[in-house]
Amino acid sequence: MQYGIYVEIKGLQEVYNKLDDIGRQGWEAAQKANAMGADYMKRVLNQSTATWRHKVTFETETLQLSYKSQAIHLHTDDPIWNMLNKGTRPHPIVAHNPSGRLWFMAGGFVPKTVPWIMQSSAGQRANSGWVSPQSVQHPGTLARHWYDSAIINYGREANKIMKDYAVNELNRIIKN
Repeated sequence: MQYGIYVEIKGLQEVYNKLDDIGRQGWEAAQKANAMGADYMKRVLNQSTATWRHKVTFETETLQLSYKSQAIHLHTDDPIWNMLNKGTRPHPIVAHNPSGRLWFMAGGFVPKTVPWIMQSSAGQRANSGWVSPQSVQHPGTLARHWYDSAIINYGREANKIMKDYAVNELNRIIKN
């Protein structure tokens, strides 16, 4: 299974069981509650890429963990997002072009993202002039821990959104 974020649906089992007993209307309400929680967490994760030049897509699915337990799984296949989320070790970067040189601006670089923060800023490009070495030693990238940050800081709110919707739908269906 892909690495991703799992939001376990807590405190909803009694409500979901009642919705399940109601039949199709109840099942659809439970699925809508799951989708609302997943959409909320997608918006949270998208904050980490707000200033990026390319769009990162997050996929969701609802998992049945056991008879009485469900979770929402969110993940992305975006290699840059996953690399920043996990971080990198120090590594050499060697030129693979015909000139045998790397070309980049040196000094003053500020990243767009920082560890444990679910947002993205403009960042700042290097501006100290062009350099062209044959290789450089990259210092590595600190892991951003976005999945962990999303669960710690926003998981309860996602669960509350799902629970509130499910309870309201249960009450509406029972009244009709």
